[in-house]
Amino acid sequence: MASKLRAPLILSGAVAVLAAASSVVPFFVDLYRRDPPFALGAQQGTDLVTLILGVPLLVTGMVLTMRGSARGILFWIGMLEYMLYKFVYYLLGAQMNELFLVYAAICALSLLAVISAMNNAWLTSIGSTFRRSTPARRVSLFMFLFAAVLAALWTYLWHRTIFEGADAGMPAEAFHLIASVDLTIFVPIVLVVAAMLWRRTPMGYAQATSVMVMSTIYPLVLIASAPFQANAGVEGAWTTVPLWAAMSAGSLLCAFSLLRNMQNPKFG
Repeated sequence: MASKLRAPLILSGAVAVLAAASSVVPFFVDLYRRDPPFALGAQQGTDLVTLILGVPLLVTGMVLTMRGSARGILFWIGMLEYMLYKFVYYLLGAQMNELFLVYAAICALSLLAVISAMNNAWLTSIGSTFRRSTPARRVSLFMFLFAAVLAALWTYLWHRTIFEGADAGMPAEAFHLIASVDLTIFVPIVLVVAAMLWRRTPMGYAQATSVMVMSTIYPLVLIASAPFQANAGVEGAWTTVPLWAAMSAGSLLCAFSLLRNMQNPKFG
């Protein structure tokens, strides 16, 4: 099966190279000079996590996939989803800079890789290898909670901003983009996959694993952004760190419990 994944693996290699480069360049070029303090801190924290964790874990997933690991392929897809989610913000939310076309390329390549990697036939086959004792319902409940917390957070901040005239804690443009992406794409995906997992469908097992991998990494970006934002003078930069830490830890436990309950960790 690894040979059938050659195209998305090649695309992923390009994503890894471009993501690494885009995270290193800001150390030498003032890319974010036009961004407000909130966005500046967020991008610095994101670059750090992507360079230290994102790219190495993506490459690890690719290597495991090439070695025939079923666990590796679900891990790899989860890291691709992280790259896509992360660089959508850079592409649409950051001020235009010298790496705009690189961000566009990473988003396009990540999307193509995810689409071409998600073959229903073999994902269903991999999903069928999970043990009946897998705590699917508990993981599903966590996923429902994860989606509900995100939806509640953005709804609360929207209500405060529009009806109470309060500050959302970030620039309006950033809030608009992040809330829109989460509420229209990420939250619905998590809910659908959680429902599939609740029913213990093979596709639910496979998709839930990759979503939980992605959901482990992305809150770390928000945690890593806090000290940079605080240093830039953003008030309340540390306020939501405990929430993101809890969501990342919960996602990690769920991803681990799913991966360890695969009966056949190899595919042929």
